[in-house]
Parts: sequence; structure tokens; C-alpha cells
Amino acid sequence: MLDSFSASELNDEIENSLDAGHFHLAYQPQINLRTKAVDAVEALIRWTHPSMGSLAPADFILRAEALNVIGPIDLFALRQACRDAVHWPESVKIAVNFSARAFSRPALAADIHAAIVNSRLDPKRLEIEITETHQIEDHRQFAQNADEIAALGVALALDDFGTGYTSFQALRFSNFTKIKLDATFVQNSVSENKSHAIAKAVASLGQDLSLTTVAEGLESKEQVDLITSFGFTTGQGYVFARPMPADVLSHFLAADAA
Repeated sequence: MLDSFSASELNDEIENSLDAGHFHLAYQPQINLRTKAVDAVEALIRWTHPSMGSLAPADFILRAEALNVIGPIDLFALRQACRDAVHWPESVKIAVNFSARAFSRPALAADIHAAIVNSRLDPKRLEIEITETHQIEDHRQFAQNADEIAALGVALALDDFGTGYTSFQALRFSNFTKIKLDATFVQNSVSENKSHAIAKAVASLGQDLSLTTVAEGLESKEQVDLITSFGFTTGQGYVFARPMPADVLSHFLAADAA
């Protein structure tokens, strides 16, 4: 439905919906596979369009990125997530997604710093997850932004590892502390030899580079047991918890800490 929108049309739709409060965040916990405690929470954007109804991220994120109008959504998610996270236990980090294309903006680190200051969130509790949906076009600017963000005390995570353009280049040149294996490899690792081998190799890579490794899309105990045996440190998926509103998450975290 949004595929027919031009850049200016989609930008107007996004701006109007932001002004009207039609965007909101859901949060999905990331579970420490050793302690079973919540280590972090990922912020997931949702759009309830006034005429098109509830839109899943797949319905609008890629289109907004392709037309380079994703910036206002990124900033909304960043600011809202920081404001929500200050009410949660200090041990829980908040992860916010940005596309690799966002790292071409010279003001990115300044925007992140402003969100931290305005929310009074400890920068060590913020993680920026970079998705691989677009190839890095300006490696120098990417590296500069990554260095500036790391200098703020904010962690960098590489999301959807194995599905896009930037993986090994980014790991080689930037200050990443976490990699997240894409759900397709995780869910197929039980039954498919190649996915099994890839998942195991990513866990080993993380150990060699002293990175936190997250397995996304976990849906069964069998998958959790296998991923844990590979050496992954963290799991995320429906087997632990579905994405939930901030108020529901607060109760979830309180129960987790009890």
C-alpha cells in the first residue's frame, strides 16, 4: 500500500502521524541465557495509521529507508525509548534501531546525546542497533559517527547479522560490543545443517572478538538449548516474551527482579 507513495508523500504521512501520536513503541526483552534475567529491551516501532490501520514494521520501515525519510521515525523511537527506560531497573539496557544509512548523517551523535541529556538516561544503558538493510556509502562518516557514539558511553550492536551488507566491514572498523544473529538462521539451526553451522560459527566469532551474542527469533526450548550450547550469551524471541507496551513491560521487569 505504501509502495506507491513518493518520498514527499510518505514523509508527509510520517510527519502527520508523529504529530497526531499514531506512532508508538513496543518492547521485547533480551534474556541472559546463563542467569535467565533480562539484560536489555529492544524498542520496536509500531504505526497505527488513521486510514490503513495497524502497520507492521515490514510494511513501512524498508520503504521509508529506501526513500530516505526514515529520520523522523528514528528520532521519535530514540527519544521515547530513552524517556521510558529511565523508569526501569538500572541493570536493564534499552536498544534502539537505526539503519546503516542513518550513520551517514553528521548530526547523529549529537541527536543521541540530546536524547540522553533530555531524558536523564545513563548513556551506559543505551544501545544503538544498526540494521544492515543498506550498504554503507560513506565509510569515513560511518566510522566517525560510531566513534562519537562510543565516546558518549553508548554501546553499538550489529542487528540482523548475516543478512545484509555491512557485517564484517563494520566489525572490523567500528566499536561494536554486540552482534545479533538474524532469526532465520536461529529458527533453522535445529533442522538445517547450514544454518546450524552458521549459528555455531557466529557464537564462536563473538567469543573470539569478546562480543555479546544475541540469538533472535527464539520460539522453542529446543532452539534455546541448542543456541545456549553454541555459546550464545543472550536470547530474544516469543519463547521468552512477545513485544509489549511500556506499562506492561514495567510489570514484567518487576516480576523478573523479584
